[in-house]
Amino acid sequence: MGGQADPGAVGTAIAEMMTTDLRKRSGRISAPVLLIGALGAAPAPMRESFRAAYQAQVATVPKASVLFAERAKHFVMLDDPAFFFPALESFLLRVRTAEATGEGGH
Repeated sequence: MGGQADPGAVGTAIAEMMTTDLRKRSGRISAPVLLIGALGAAPAPMRESFRAAYQAQVATVPKASVLFAERAKHFVMLDDPAFFFPALESFLLRVRTAEATGEGGH
């Protein structure tokens, strides 16, 4: 797929992704958010700093949850599907249950 992509569009998308900082606006996100951090490629002495970096990404999001996939290296859904899919299903169930009971979903 990458070989068939328009190089100009890819370049523009990467440039925008690398130069747009949304952290100041992320506190306005009202929907529940699940961030799954991949720690499999992190050297053992750096894992705590990786955890802190993931948590900092959503620190201002009111309904954010962070989970860590210890074995996944980058693409959690491919690297560790046995972790990813139950984690996602659990999150979605919590959100649905919270919305049904009027708790707001966190």
